[in-house]
Amino acid sequence: MSFVREILKDYGSACAKIGSYLSVQNCSTIQEIAKGTGMEVSLIHLGLSILLQRRIVSYVIYDRSTYYNVDKEMATRRLYFNIYARYVQDRFECYKAFLKILLSGTSKISNCKENVASLVNQGIIKEIARKDIKFENENSNKRQNVKLFYVVDFEVLDKLIVDLHMLDFLRERYSNSMREIYRAVCKSTVVDTANVLTNLESTKLLVKDGISYLNDTANIGEYLKYLCNLGVINKDFDGESHYKKKIDKCLDLIKIKEMCLILENNGSRRLLNMFYEIGSLEDSEVGKKSLLPSAEVKNSIFILHKYGCINLEYSGEGGKHASIWRFNNKAFSRAITKIVEDTIVETVGSINEAWETGNIFENESFLIDISKLHYLAEKHFVLSKTF
Repeated sequence: MSFVREILKDYGSACAKIGSYLSVQNCSTIQEIAKGTGMEVSLIHLGLSILLQRRIVSYVIYDRSTYYNVDKEMATRRLYFNIYARYVQDRFECYKAFLKILLSGTSKISNCKENVASLVNQGIIKEIARKDIKFENENSNKRQNVKLFYVVDFEVLDKLIVDLHMLDFLRERYSNSMREIYRAVCKSTVVDTANVLTNLESTKLLVKDGISYLNDTANIGEYLKYLCNLGVINKDFDGESHYKKKIDKCLDLIKIKEMCLILENNGSRRLLNMFYEIGSLEDSEVGKKSLLPSAEVKNSIFILHKYGCINLEYSGEGGKHASIWRFNNKAFSRAITKIVEDTIVETVGSINEAWETGNIFENESFLIDISKLHYLAEKHFVLSKTF
């Protein structure tokens, strides 16, 4: 059953059929969609108008024909609406306006009655011209002659949510003080000790010994060194006092944490963290480095290889080949993400079935499935995300 189709059922059966077809036969005309789905052209027009407004489908005109494309990532974001809404509601008074923009996909600025300046300033909401919706390669130079719309900048919002996960990660791994330092880093346009000190929400953060207070740049410098060693920030090109945040490294650390929660084998968790840190290791060295019994090493290696976290390579010439296990940097969470997606399809199917029959208000299974879907969406957000 199509992952995209099950998600798009939230917009109706026409949208689901169109999205499912385009996810396989992308870049298709209306006539091709009609032939492939058996739908009436008028119904396809209706479904495409909904998907275009939600930014799930885009189109290009080539040789007098219009070709439609589905953005699978944008379709998948429907899973995350609860995450997005909760994040904004906890931090902004204009969350109701945000929710309207989020649900509509594109919203006329003239229709927005609430002040969303705080969301615009944060980069969560951005303005686009009507031409940008249709032809993203064209920029309007005459703003007064085109209609303007609000849309959610999902890339900005995704990074803010990853930062939120990172704050929890640092608190659990180090301390509340480390979390507050990173929070100040996130608020700093230019990251250095002085700006981090300025952006601290409190200058009386206890360090680990519970005696000294984190209220001077020297102590902050020590915390920044820890973050550098962790890889979540690094020295800027000036090589001196400025730092840059590494959001991709933050995401990797959060993914590793989530995968360790999913993996039931303690040995696999240990090896996953080890391979993430060192990158690659000869097969004969895995037991020595991990300090695990040989039988457990074999089983743990098999589990990580099964999920695509590590790959087996060979080096050397002639008959002397060394087996090397290498961490799969680009796709170490892909297989587990697919398992999560399969579970989501099953769960969404049960939810849709209960909804169609009208059996929801006193249906305990329906409520459990809704809760389960929110949990799976959180997992999927982290495991599938890339920057």
